[in-house]
Amino acid sequence: MPNISGRLCLMLVLFVANTASLFVAFKAAAITLSPSQNVLLLSIHSVSMFASQVADLGYSRPAYRNLAQRPQLADQASYYYKVNFQRFLMMLLCLPVAYMYMPTGGQSLPAVLGILLVVGFSLRSPWLVAANTSIFRMYSISEIIFSSLAVAIFTALIFLRYHPSLVVILGILVASRLGSVLVVSERLLRYISWKSVFRFDRDIFRESLDSLAIRLIMLGSHWSNGLFLVVLFTQSHVGLYLQADKLFYAGVGTLAFLSQELVRLATAGHFQKVRWYTVGASCFVISVIVSLFFAFTAPFFLKLAFSAKYVDAAETLRWMLLGFPLLATNFALGNAYLHHRRHDGFALKLASVAAIGNLLVVAVAYITMRPSLAAFGVLVSESAVFLLLAYTLQKGAQTAGDNVPKAMTPTAVLQPVRSTSAFVTRIGR
Repeated sequence: MPNISGRLCLMLVLFVANTASLFVAFKAAAITLSPSQNVLLLSIHSVSMFASQVADLGYSRPAYRNLAQRPQLADQASYYYKVNFQRFLMMLLCLPVAYMYMPTGGQSLPAVLGILLVVGFSLRSPWLVAANTSIFRMYSISEIIFSSLAVAIFTALIFLRYHPSLVVILGILVASRLGSVLVVSERLLRYISWKSVFRFDRDIFRESLDSLAIRLIMLGSHWSNGLFLVVLFTQSHVGLYLQADKLFYAGVGTLAFLSQELVRLATAGHFQKVRWYTVGASCFVISVIVSLFFAFTAPFFLKLAFSAKYVDAAETLRWMLLGFPLLATNFALGNAYLHHRRHDGFALKLASVAAIGNLLVVAVAYITMRPSLAAFGVLVSESAVFLLLAYTLQKGAQTAGDNVPKAMTPTAVLQPVRSTSAFVTRIGR
């Protein structure tokens, strides 16, 4: 394995800064706002996240591998604008629907800020961590700066005992998300011409459609739980679940960052000689240890992220943590061995299994009018996914032959070549 400690450290700092900016905002809201206003903030955030995921249109999944196959900085900058231009068009179609379903408590300004939050989430490009070192550092540092500023502002509000309104908290969140998007876009514009900014690339669009079904089904597997519960239940019912949900998926965010690095390494062929069960077992054991730690310390982290009056959400969080080891293992195996475009069909099957399992649990929660039961969706869906994934990898049906390319030599350059069925990489000097 190559020396990736420096890159992973910066990714970890980026994740901590982004997560901290969000949870310090939740902390400020929990301390200063009424319970109904606090739940309203969490609901607006859930709807904004869901709308931005829909607006993604499946571009994020292929973006990691495509950036890893474009060694030139100008090519990566051009790819960034081509993808974000198409994501912007899709976002414009989603905004009216998001505005219609945005929980506002009868106020217009929170709805507007919620829409701006959708814009910020939609145009952020975490897949830039798969770019070359200069773009990766530029993206990471800009995100860290704006998130750290948000943390400093929210911390000051808490210690100065200032009571911000819901609008103030949302405004700071919007500024922290949009600020990085504007900085990164302006910097990357220096490497390309204006003509290429608004160019519609049909190949990129077609590839996004290949991943669209996976994206939409994944929304039904986990990320939509908050939206479903907000729609189906009253604020008083979903309050504790939303606290646990936000904290749990903040932890899952670490998997997203690590999976991006796994795709970059897998594209270079570094998992070619590593057995799938070795990766799976290692990831499972580490995840179990992490889950046990957070299960015992759940009240502390809930109190830290929100306030003492929300520690009752610890039980819901613990039920979610039961499925975390399987979730982490599935993330690792999928990105290490099934990241190529020819595996998208199998990824669609995995996402479908996860969605069906999760939605069945949500349905039971609604029938019994107990929203906390939705926490079992992680365990049920990820157990089914792991069984199918392990069976397929053991057979070797998806990993035989050219599943991963040969490892690159120091001077090698990956060049994507389109065939009738898949992308094939060839090594050239």
